[in-house]
Amino acid sequence: MGADETRHDLWLKRINTWIGILGGSVASIAGAYNFLPSFFPAAPGDIAAVVREQGGAPVQRAHVELLTSQNVLLVTSETDRDGRYV
Repeated sequence: MGADETRHDLWLKRINTWIGILGGSVASIAGAYNFLPSFFPAAPGDIAAVVREQGGAPVQRAHVELLTSQNVLLVTSETDRDGRYV
């Protein structure tokens, strides 16, 4: 009976390891998309732009909100290091 528990524990460790690997991969892809949206072209219906200061320099990590005409928040985004958001 102890051997079954050991096998069961081993399988749980393997499953947890794979979940961690897959989760890390998804987080890496999401991070790359968040910081480098220029590598991923905007899909039809997406809004993409660059936030710049008055002098023309891009604004990093600017918070961007999309609101309806009734001021209902639809989505938020953050600009990347080049001031871009999608």
